[in-house]
Amino acid sequence: MFLFCVGLVLAGCSSVDPEKNISQNTTENEEILSESSRQPAPEGVVTPPQDVTDVSLEESEIIHTAEAKEDPAEKQVIEKKAPEKVLTQYTFIHSFSRAQVEAATDRFHLNYAHKPAQYAVKKYQVRFLTRHEGEEKIKGYALAYIPTDAPQPIPLMVTAPGTTGIDDRCAPSKEDISVANWGDYEGFNLSYAGQGYGVIMPDYSGFNDEDGLHHYFIAHLEGKVILDSGRALREIMQEENISFEPGFFLNGYSQGAHATLAAADMNGEYAPDILLRGIIGYGAAANVFDLLKNNAHLAPYFIYAYSDFYGRDRFDPEEIMESEWVTTLEKDTTSKCVGEAGEYYGHKERPLYSQKFQEALFGNNLQQKFPQVYKLMVLNNTGLRDFDVPVFLLQGETDTITPLESQKIYAQELCRQGKRVTFHELPGIDHVYTRQSTHHETLRWIEALRNDEDIPDYCS
Repeated sequence: MFLFCVGLVLAGCSSVDPEKNISQNTTENEEILSESSRQPAPEGVVTPPQDVTDVSLEESEIIHTAEAKEDPAEKQVIEKKAPEKVLTQYTFIHSFSRAQVEAATDRFHLNYAHKPAQYAVKKYQVRFLTRHEGEEKIKGYALAYIPTDAPQPIPLMVTAPGTTGIDDRCAPSKEDISVANWGDYEGFNLSYAGQGYGVIMPDYSGFNDEDGLHHYFIAHLEGKVILDSGRALREIMQEENISFEPGFFLNGYSQGAHATLAAADMNGEYAPDILLRGIIGYGAAANVFDLLKNNAHLAPYFIYAYSDFYGRDRFDPEEIMESEWVTTLEKDTTSKCVGEAGEYYGHKERPLYSQKFQEALFGNNLQQKFPQVYKLMVLNNTGLRDFDVPVFLLQGETDTITPLESQKIYAQELCRQGKRVTFHELPGIDHVYTRQSTHHETLRWIEALRNDEDIPDYCS
């Protein structure tokens, strides 16, 4: 290991006031990735289909891995590389003593076994640049947690949160567990920062934007935010003269695993300067077909976000939902964070999907009945492109959000593609407690990779 503070290709370390803006100094000599310069996708890897007939069904529509041509209209493959310098501002917020970190760790992990906090932690508010569509730059927002007295170089981690909602007030960074616990993300982040990890948790694009909307489960938007927040954390470490290990561990809960796997899918093209060392998925919602089958209470977020992003001519709520829900769809989805949405949409006696869509979804017949919808959903399954990063899937036995059997099928598909997979089934654990119950297991897996040791191989 070496000191990235002086060894990185980016600018060297300098002392700055964290309250001040960090200038960009970004050279706009960014390479354009033309269609002709892209490498063809390996066999069995999902790429955006040119025509829905290019995509075949396997495993009863659970896994979609047929080779297909790319549709330039989808803009899935980024045409322009993001700038290497993305940090615009970071502001110190709070210092947590080791005792306070331990209290937050205890709070998060409840009665499950976990390692006690080792270090005090500083919390920062972070602003950085990322991209939306094509060349459009937008402002990203994140919270960073950096141990203050841990031995250096320290390992780096990006946390991708689970579903919190799609309106700005539902941004993960705005969670107040005294009002509503969406996942106690601060407790989770402190439980790893307290072990000596530098951690950053970005809000997804659309959050912290007065006119914005979080476009839920749009893979390439999620992936860009994850990778650019990693760049921002790296720049903070340089500015603070803290040396760090090369590369990042990505951890994601539920939707967050969809996001981290999206980041792995696009890593080589969008952020080749970011080394990914491992991906941890807790109850990974990587497959959007399973999301709609198992989570009707979350489907309105998905349907409204997709109709807004792709257009109603391609993803029409009136065809997908019962009419009584469509009239107030925008108001309902943008006024309810995740707990409220569950209560509002969770009444099974009031069907959410139209009969035609319900039959096509559960009959694995979307490709024929709803070809445009099917095409966009295939486009946003994640983790199925070509990357060589170890994946650790932690899956609750009693999980109904991401059921065990579908997760096994997904893990087997990753194995079939030659990926390195560790799969840990958690007896008696449901979706909510996959993170709380696996602190020791996650740290052991990460430490094995940090020390170049063998990790359990599900594929063999």
